[in-house]
Amino acid sequence: MKNRSIFSLFGGMVFLLILVGCAASLPPLPPPEARMKIAVVGMREGKIDQKVADMLTTALSKSGYFTLIEREKVKQVIEEQGFRLSGIVAPETIVRLGNLLDAQAIVKAEVVNTKVTPVNWGIMRTLHYSATVTANIMDAKTGKTIAAISESGTSTAGGVPAEIEYGGQKKQDILGTKRSEEDMFNSAVRSAVENSADAIIKAAYEKDKKIEVMDADARPNVAIESLTKNVSDTDYFAARAKIYYAPFDIVWIAVNRYLKTQGNIITSDMANGVVIVQKSTYDFKLHDFATVEKVSEDSTKVTVKGFCYKYTMYHPPHQHLTGWNKLGTDFCSGISLKGIKKNINRAMEEAKK
Repeated sequence: MKNRSIFSLFGGMVFLLILVGCAASLPPLPPPEARMKIAVVGMREGKIDQKVADMLTTALSKSGYFTLIEREKVKQVIEEQGFRLSGIVAPETIVRLGNLLDAQAIVKAEVVNTKVTPVNWGIMRTLHYSATVTANIMDAKTGKTIAAISESGTSTAGGVPAEIEYGGQKKQDILGTKRSEEDMFNSAVRSAVENSADAIIKAAYEKDKKIEVMDADARPNVAIESLTKNVSDTDYFAARAKIYYAPFDIVWIAVNRYLKTQGNIITSDMANGVVIVQKSTYDFKLHDFATVEKVSEDSTKVTVKGFCYKYTMYHPPHQHLTGWNKLGTDFCSGISLKGIKKNINRAMEEAKK
C-alpha cells in the first residue's frame, strides 16, 4: 500500500532557487502548443537511475503538462554522441544535448536514498520503506539550472506472526498480500517519482514563488570514508550530502564560516575541497568532516559526516548511563548541513552587494 508523502518543493534560477508549495494545487494545464518540451535522463549509467528516468518520463507524460521526448531517442543520441551521464553538467554539454534532441529543458534524475524502518505494534509488526528522488531541471538553451527538487515517497507493509484468513485468502501481510522487499522499495520509489513529477510541474509553470537558496539531497562523496577511517566508531553516523545551488567559491566560504563557529578548524584544503573541525569541552565533543565539490557552474555538493557526544550525569532509572553518549544517528551531520545552508544564504546576499 502506497502513501504519497507531504512534501515541499525547492527550485531555482541560476544561483537562486525557488521554494513553492505542496502538490495540493498544480498550475493551470497549458494548451498543447504551450507545453514545454523536455527530455529525462538518469544521473548515471546504472540500472536504478535509468529505471527512475523511465518512470519519471511516464509520470510527466501522463500529467499532460509536457511534451516528452521518447526515452529510446534520448538513449540513442546519448550513445551516438558518446556522452557519459555523470558528465552532463557543463552548460555547453546541456546546450549541445538540448540541440540534438530539440528540447527546451533537460531533467536529470536519481535515487539518492532508500531505507526500511521496522515498527512494532504489539503482535503486529510494520515495515516502512522510503525512497528519495532528486531531479535537476536545466534550461537546454543556456545550460543553466532552472530548478532542482528532492522528493520522498513511502510504502508500508505489516503483518502478524501467523497467517490469517481474510476475504477468503490466507494472508500474513494485513495491509495486502505479502510482497517482496524489492516490490516494497519499487513502490516507495514510484511514490517518490510521482511526487517529483508534481514538483517539476510547479518548478516549470508556477509564477508566484518565494525565492531562496535551495538544497537537494545527493549521494555522499565516498572520499568521506577515508577521511574518517581513524575515528573509532566511524560507522555510527552515515555521511549525508546536499547539492546547494550556488557557486563553489561561495559555498566554500560558507562551509568554512559555519564550521569555524562550531570548533577549531584542523584542515581547510580548498584544492581538495576538504574541511575538518574539532571541538571538545567538559561535556561536549564534536568531530566534523566535510567535502565540497563543484557540480556545475552554479551548483556545489557538500558531504558531511559528523560525530557528536554529550557527557551525561544521569543514572538508571532514567535510562542514561554516566559518561559520553552519542547524540543520535545523523544528528550532527544534519545540524551542520542546515547551518551551512544558512551561511550560503548570507554569502549569496553579500555577493550581490
